[in-house]
Amino acid sequence: MAGYSSFDEKACYCLLSAVLKRKNRMTQWVQPLVDYLTQNPGMAWAIAFLVAMGEALFVVGLVVPSTAVLVAIGTLVGLGKLSFWPVFAMTVLGAIVGDALSFWFGHVYKERVKTMWPFSNYPHALDRGVEFIKKHGGKSIFIGRFVPGVKAVVPGLAGMMGMDVWHFTWINVVSGIAWAAAHLMPAVLAGAALSIMGAISTRLMIFGVVVIVVALLAAFIVKWSMLLLSPRIDRYRYTFARWATSHRHPVINWFGRTFDPDHAHPLTMLTSAVVLAIGLPMFIFIVNELGAKEPLVLADSSLSNFAQGLRTGPIDTVLMAITMLGDGVVLIPVIAAALAWLAYKRDWLHALGLFAATASASLFVTLIKYGVHRQRPTAIYEGISSLSFPSGHATNNAVAYAILAYLIAHALPRWQQGIVYFVAAFFIVLIALSRVYLGAHWPSDVAAGLFFGFAMAALFTLLLGRHPKKSGGYQLAAVVLSGLLVFGSWNVTKNWTRAQTMYAQTTPPQQLSTQDWMQSGWTKLAARRIDLIGETEEPFVLQIAGNEQEISQQLMAQGWSESKPFQLAQAFVLLSPAKSLQSVPPLPVLHDGRPAALSFTRSVPANTNQRFVLRLWKSPFVLSGGSTDPLLIGSIVLEELKTPYNAVTVVAVNDGFVPSAAQLPRFTPEDRTVTRKITLNGSDREITVLLSMLSQTIP
Repeated sequence: MAGYSSFDEKACYCLLSAVLKRKNRMTQWVQPLVDYLTQNPGMAWAIAFLVAMGEALFVVGLVVPSTAVLVAIGTLVGLGKLSFWPVFAMTVLGAIVGDALSFWFGHVYKERVKTMWPFSNYPHALDRGVEFIKKHGGKSIFIGRFVPGVKAVVPGLAGMMGMDVWHFTWINVVSGIAWAAAHLMPAVLAGAALSIMGAISTRLMIFGVVVIVVALLAAFIVKWSMLLLSPRIDRYRYTFARWATSHRHPVINWFGRTFDPDHAHPLTMLTSAVVLAIGLPMFIFIVNELGAKEPLVLADSSLSNFAQGLRTGPIDTVLMAITMLGDGVVLIPVIAAALAWLAYKRDWLHALGLFAATASASLFVTLIKYGVHRQRPTAIYEGISSLSFPSGHATNNAVAYAILAYLIAHALPRWQQGIVYFVAAFFIVLIALSRVYLGAHWPSDVAAGLFFGFAMAALFTLLLGRHPKKSGGYQLAAVVLSGLLVFGSWNVTKNWTRAQTMYAQTTPPQQLSTQDWMQSGWTKLAARRIDLIGETEEPFVLQIAGNEQEISQQLMAQGWSESKPFQLAQAFVLLSPAKSLQSVPPLPVLHDGRPAALSFTRSVPANTNQRFVLRLWKSPFVLSGGSTDPLLIGSIVLEELKTPYNAVTVVAVNDGFVPSAAQLPRFTPEDRTVTRKITLNGSDREITVLLSMLSQTIP
């Protein structure tokens, strides 16, 4: 079964190459590591034991990356690379041994521990642990395992404070089992979920892998850095502030004043710096990925089509109203009202800053539209407004409402500040999502707009954050909300009919004559399926002109069984070992963001553990001559049922399988086969494509 893989490493590296441009380097260290652990499971068991024990060692466990390592090992278990029970047993044993050693150490050395290196460097952690034990008593051993900052000191302190050995031991064993399960079981399920995601979309699976790895690595780096620097961090901050504020260079002096620990809003300044440092590079990255063949462009098409497939009347009504609240005829009066209020309060500096930020953002959007010159998904505007990148709605509303939220929140209590920022962010994101949902923008248009808009707002905060504010709070909030309500209601009432026409779903099909299609027009239809994130998947081997009902009848007459649309409740079947493939529904894979119009399965002769899955999608073409049925394009994949360690169900797709001409269904005596060259798994291959026209449906 070498052709099957629930952990598609080659596809993983394709994604990483597109994102990081480092395919060969990643291959050199990721693949050997996975292969080594698979072939030497004893090493994985030893690592699980050592990190579980190290995490529980007195104080030392504060810097041991147990969570990251155990999640990685658990994910390999879920992917079918390692056995669950040995890993689980060694993790439990390591946790018990680590706590026991820490307890023994504290029991033997008592109060001398506080004066010994390296424990003397962490007096705050020790004091926090003592308070924790006094508060929770014997339960502290169990609870402490799950509390960051105290779990590595509680067992040792319990020994120092004279806890009964047998009382400690039974709690240690029970908590060790619970702790191991809490770390491994979610990771195992995550691994199984990645396998399922891989069957639906390889790039989606690998994106999940990358997110998990980066998140775990970032968490460990932050944890280690904070523990290392915590005894000195305040001293460093004050030392830097004193040095920078006394420096003659204006830029260094500004940094010192802006990030001074005694600043009125130090967290706001730090957050703004992070947003600015992330927002501008991400905007530039998106601009660089807008080439015709870039994965981002394919992902834009898939995500946009997927969003269009979600459209319903009630949701259209809500999101059209939301998008109209972000129109310029609403935003400009709201900004003008806020500027008038700031001028009334003689807060000239922040009024000038708000005007400069919003005006420059609007000018920037216009210039970039001319420079990039990208067309919208649907032609709903004319002139410069017909250009799509970046989204003016996303950019301008992000700049304006993020700055207004900052000006409103600075005078409010901390918990109310959180509410203000949340409401503003929610409103901004809703406007951005409405643009994609209504087909007015590509997803990357609004993503770039949000990144740039929030970066501009962060720059405003950094430049003007130290200056005293003469306005804000509830009064400015009332001005902004009143302006939004008045002008938004006016815009929705006046222009609702126009908006309904503008945002209506209209995608006229492309005409293709029968003769052109049979001769060379078939090459205009997609050669391979494109998944939700823009990755090319299995080839299309069927092109059929005809109505869906007759196609279904003919396929069922040839032994194919029609599959019902995938329901969310069916996903729970995958969380338990399935008896046969017949009990597992085909996964809801998408092409260019759209679900299959028809789906069929057929068992492989002499192998009930395998099946063929045939899916048909509507293409954007119809044959001219009066037909209203679109040309259907289809794929056939080979699936195998796997139940790793009899725990979950994994449907593995043979990514090297391409059906032969004899394996393709037949519909009419006039069916025709053609050959098409594609690149599959790094090698060039010729595939057979069936062209079928059901004569009774095409005049």
